[in-house]
Amino acid sequence: MANQIVEFIKQVIALTRDVQQGKENIKELREDLKDTNQKMDRLMAAFQRITFEFERFRDNADGEREIQRLRLENIVLRSDRLALPSASQADQENASLREQLESLRRENEELRKRVEQLDDGNG
Repeated sequence: MANQIVEFIKQVIALTRDVQQGKENIKELREDLKDTNQKMDRLMAAFQRITFEFERFRDNADGEREIQRLRLENIVLRSDRLALPSASQADQENASLREQLESLRRENEELRKRVEQLDDGNG
């Protein structure tokens, strides 16, 4: 009978120790969960900042494309205003102005292609 009481007390002590260890484990798990939740909150905040930066980058790219279009339009308008020199001007001046006109036309065409590439890449 005394052996049974001693065995029973040992079992009670072991169970008490196991319950205490379980409580400590639960406490640690709750702390880990709290840390994980804080990390998730920081991660979500970082994701929101990245999303905002991406939107801002896209808006800036749209603005840059618009600037390129306006530059191209200015070049076209300038080239349209350039008149071929009159017959009374020197041949050298005529050749120079024609070269400038051709240069502007080539530049205009290159800019059109760049704008189309930008539009195709983002559209």
